[in-house]
Amino acid sequence: MSFNNIEKLPNLALSVNNFPNNFYSKEYITVLKNSENGELGAILSKQQDNKTIIFILENLGHLPKNFDGSFLKPLLNHEYSKIRLLAA
Repeated sequence: MSFNNIEKLPNLALSVNNFPNNFYSKEYITVLKNSENGELGAILSKQQDNKTIIFILENLGHLPKNFDGSFLKPLLNHEYSKIRLLAA
């Protein structure tokens, strides 16, 4: 499946429970950030693995105008400096 035209995708059942922990792709992150349903924030808030948090933050790319980044604020106080930097 190609994610080049995300707005043309059928209504996907996006849920934190649809993917096992630490199994996120760039394409899935793109779908989540454009979905406006808070799933990206829910995924990040459950993550304990720094590598997964970094992967997600590094692959956010260009954020849509209506993107709610409020879930990033707690990451500004994360113990790991690279996560703090990426959250900013």
